[in-house]
Amino acid sequence: MTHAQNHRGAAPVCAINELPELEAAAVMYLRLWCDSPDGQAEVWRDYHSHFGGEDAKARMSDFEQLMSVVLNHARRPLQRHQITCKCVGGDENAFANFVVAAAVGDREDAMLFAANLVRPDMSFTAASMAEPVGLALAQMVMRGSLGPQFPNPTSITRH
Repeated sequence: MTHAQNHRGAAPVCAINELPELEAAAVMYLRLWCDSPDGQAEVWRDYHSHFGGEDAKARMSDFEQLMSVVLNHARRPLQRHQITCKCVGGDENAFANFVVAAAVGDREDAMLFAANLVRPDMSFTAASMAEPVGLALAQMVMRGSLGPQFPNPTSITRH
């Protein structure tokens, strides 16, 4: 496999500030979750600050399960940009569209986006799991104070 094939899903497709807020939030939480335990803790803190107590635990469990399916049943390694990168890669964009399509009830579209990320036999499962995650993110966006932000970064990813 060539270098270009190894990084196919990282090809930039847009800038983070061009995405609607819900899609940008999905990209942001994907990056944080995959970046480090500190990033995962930041996701946890945001969920807890928005939902509190048991509701946060249940919604965070939904997110963790979705990430487990997406990462453990991926067609190939999921490609991501650095947390502060202004660009959005193809895989990140597919993930954001997948989560949002599921949240708004477009199950067929969610399954199609999921099929770009996970094995075909897991696309229905992943799409079903993405619906509550997308709805939780939508509630967080509507409340207007998502924790991590993209602070006018410079990309450290070479394009």
